[in-house]
Amino acid sequence: MSDERRRKKLLASLLCCLLVDASEGAHGCPAGTYADTKGSTLCKSCSPGTYADIKGSTYCKDCPTGTYTDKQGSSTCKNCSAQTFQTSTSATFCRSCPEGKYSGVAATTCTTCREGYMINASGSCLACLPGTFLNSSQGVCQNCPSGTYSRTEAATSCFSCPSGYFAPPNGTSSVSCRRCFPGMLYAEPESDSCLWVPLGSLTVVIVGATSA
Repeated sequence: MSDERRRKKLLASLLCCLLVDASEGAHGCPAGTYADTKGSTLCKSCSPGTYADIKGSTYCKDCPTGTYTDKQGSSTCKNCSAQTFQTSTSATFCRSCPEGKYSGVAATTCTTCREGYMINASGSCLACLPGTFLNSSQGVCQNCPSGTYSRTEAATSCFSCPSGYFAPPNGTSSVSCRRCFPGMLYAEPESDSCLWVPLGSLTVVIVGATSA
């Protein structure tokens, strides 16, 4: 046999193998399952903590750190949600962050933010904006309660409005208190609005005065 014929026969053999592999890939096990023996028609489900994201897989992949899957036959892994983390591969659950620490989505560790800072979805610490404060028990920035305010970033609490001043109701961020209209409106401390007081209805008490 000449070298040319031998070369053509070898190329034909390689092409045949490629076509067979392509055919098996197109009609192989569906995503989430695998066949560990080439040519096998028995498809096995991926175990929890592993996945097969393509059709015709011959093995299942481990879920990477920061992700998990708790079901058999998974084609993808789920990201750990905020406030949870996972340091191991092939995990079937995510761990909760210790108290006082926070995490973003798909975290492999938990972070301690400075006072007045919260962690966002990407895992970065962000300062609470003026008019808000850090709710340390939930690890999130919240609007100041009714009748209170905060003027600076990274506040951990809000200040009460004094008498004669008010701040909008809860649900809006207050950076300062507003003064009631002199002589006609009045507000108790920590008020979210001013009360209408008609002129002449206020009683003035002079300390130390005696009756005639």
